[in-house]
Amino acid sequence: MQAKAEQDEIARTGLYYALYSLGATEYLTALLELLESDSHVVVIRTVHHLMDIMNAANKDAILSALHDLSQRELPVSIKEVLSEYLD
Repeated sequence: MQAKAEQDEIARTGLYYALYSLGATEYLTALLELLESDSHVVVIRTVHHLMDIMNAANKDAILSALHDLSQRELPVSIKEVLSEYLD
């Protein structure tokens, strides 16, 4: 319930990650949507969370979203994080 009411994107990254980790797989979509944030901090935290939860069932969706993200005009900080996982 708090996840739906939370307005702070940084807090939402942690909530969605925790909920997904507890088995609420529907929060994968919410995490993927946070990759569209204007905040580089939110995007970086989301990338780290996505890589932490990646498994055989969600690997294609996560890697596809990260590849799409890498094709955009990004700050250096986000590019560096992506290069850790996509290279």
